[in-house]
Amino acid sequence: MLTIGIDPGNTTGWAAVDSRTGDIRELKHIPFDDIMQFLIDYDWSQVDRVILEDFRLFPNKAKEQAGSDFQVVQVIGMVKQMMQMKRIPVFMQMSSILPIAERQAGLKIPKKHSESHKIVALLHTRFWMIGHGIIPSVAQQSVSARSEKPA
Repeated sequence: MLTIGIDPGNTTGWAAVDSRTGDIRELKHIPFDDIMQFLIDYDWSQVDRVILEDFRLFPNKAKEQAGSDFQVVQVIGMVKQMMQMKRIPVFMQMSSILPIAERQAGLKIPKKHSESHKIVALLHTRFWMIGHGIIPSVAQQSVSARSEKPA
């Protein structure tokens, strides 16, 4: 089974990972104009959950968004609708978890924004899976490895 992480936007980040181990099965970027067809064509039969980055328009960012067509919100709506039709649960997470997720997963978001979306999607899956006790964090792996070494 798979857990899907999605970073919605003009370029949507996509991460598919094994739901038991967290092993990466697929990482990609999907352009906004292709996302609906991608969602229609994707084989959802092996997906048991979707972790989707949420969006809030905060007052200090409102002026920046003036005139925006809010592609992030459009992608969130497409994904939620498709998952409702497929009866796949969606778990929303705010982007504010990303600094913690980077430390927990031992991954860094690329500085080049155009390359960051799939890693952000992956971090959402890892954060959710670590928080639900499905996979260990980097720190937990380190403690485990130390405790397994003979004295």
